Amino acid sequence: MEQRNLGKSGLRVSVIGLGCNNFGGRIDLEATRKVVHKALDHVSPLAVPVMLEIGRESVYGEASEQLLAEAEADLVNEAMR
Repeated sequence: MEQRNLGKSGLRVSVIGLGCNNFGGRIDLEATRKVVHKALDHVSPLAVPVMLEIGRESVYGEASEQLLAEAEADLVNEAMR
């Protein structure tokens, strides 16, 4: 499994990727939210440090980026509660 440095902390973490090419194309906002939440649910309980890398490619299109931004905003709002 690929590992990377977590900022300048000196901590090495495993990387899990989430491709977002279907967001805004094959799946709508509600499904995008479910995918993002499910990915985080799988990463959270792991005993080892893990970085969830969310694929953001310009070729995925503006709709993909917009839905991902809305799903991420939901997560921030939940964390602030």
